[in-house]
Amino acid sequence: MNLDILLASFWGLPCWLWLLLAGILPFILGWLFGSTFKGGDKESNTTYGSTSPEDPKYRALQDQINAYEKTDVELKYKLEQAELALKKCRDRSQSIDMERLMYKEKLTALGALGDSAGDSKNLSLATGAVVASGTIGGDGHDRSGYGAFFASDNLQVVEGVGPKVEALLKENGIGDWSALAAKSPADLKTILAANKLQMMNPDSWPKQAGLAAAGKWDELVEYQKFLDGGRGDTGDFETPAKIDKLAKAGGFVLGATSKTTEDAGIAYGTLFSNDNLQIVEGVGPKVEKLLNANGIANWTALAAKSPADLKTILVANKLQMMNPDTWPKQAELAAAGKWDELIEYQKFLDTGREKSGDFETPAKIEKMAIKLLGFSQNPEDLKIVEGIGPKIETILKDGGIKTWSDLGAASIDRIQELLTAAGDRYKLAKPKTWPKQAQMAADGEWSALKEYQDYLDKGVDPKDK
Repeated sequence: MNLDILLASFWGLPCWLWLLLAGILPFILGWLFGSTFKGGDKESNTTYGSTSPEDPKYRALQDQINAYEKTDVELKYKLEQAELALKKCRDRSQSIDMERLMYKEKLTALGALGDSAGDSKNLSLATGAVVASGTIGGDGHDRSGYGAFFASDNLQVVEGVGPKVEALLKENGIGDWSALAAKSPADLKTILAANKLQMMNPDSWPKQAGLAAAGKWDELVEYQKFLDGGRGDTGDFETPAKIDKLAKAGGFVLGATSKTTEDAGIAYGTLFSNDNLQIVEGVGPKVEKLLNANGIANWTALAAKSPADLKTILVANKLQMMNPDTWPKQAELAAAGKWDELIEYQKFLDTGREKSGDFETPAKIEKMAIKLLGFSQNPEDLKIVEGIGPKIETILKDGGIKTWSDLGAASIDRIQELLTAAGDRYKLAKPKTWPKQAQMAADGEWSALKEYQDYLDKGVDPKDK
């Protein structure tokens, strides 16, 4: 059958058949198209899953996303804490360098004392401390009255013993220094452990009590400066000994002494070596090198020069605009260890020129010491508080805590409220020690702050972990 015949046959169909085809054709086409799209949807649903919250697979996927977000927050917080810990390690490294120099100077001072006294030196390295026979303090203090000022039953003169522990020791028959000196550390640990005070370390208590019982006050003072909370190897030789602080609080006046900078918590003589000419207001690194090149290597040598001598050196090196009139006097005060006088004098200066200071701006040596200890001089720098990084600092400042004094006066509840409002990430922070650290900074207790931060672990008291 050719095409013409086929078309003629097709067009020759009856009308009723045409009507039947016209009625069922849309259903046939609808079925074909519907099957196609339904298959596509099924494939899509199979591939991508349902987006309905009621679907178990959807809920499982959402839970997984939430878990990832929580982990991300925790990791970011841990990273911030790790960065703070790294900074602490770097600061501690610098501190160790300072301590090494400090010990070296201590040994030198002890050697000089023994030579000048004309007697042999008896240096004992018991538990790492440097203890000499007789008076080794070398600070000119007359402590001979301590024997009458302190009763022998005052066990609190021992570093590490407070009112509660003193009462406990007396309950166990340890009524005075001699009785405490006769006990071994093991005996004392047994007593402490029985009263849930096993975290305390009494290793140094018998030795301290023995020195007190023997009236060796200067040796006790030096030994206590070697301690921290009664523990050996942790003191800084700068913080006053406990027995000195107790005597001062009780009204005892140490004789034959000059004013010191101990109240500020900074021992400048151990922080700076005598060849550091930059502690002189007006002398920077470039000028220090120039002075060294001209035979002026330390404070004594600089103190011996006249302003005219120094001007000649400066002019020869095209630094005639500088005024060295006060440099010899500043160096003389440093060489003599008259730190308070040097501080007052530098507050009177401005870039080394007299009568131009304001008596309010910290002295140059104060600023250098604070920096050397690893702290900022900006009272709005809350990051000096261990445990606070840049982001938490911003949170606190947004909440109205902008300075060390503000933070020192803030309650723990208020700080925690700000952290909680900042999000889950900051709920993990532990601010319990922050006000204390900030108040130390506000009060200028830099050495005390440094010791406290060395004791803390990422800003947290180890006892609270």
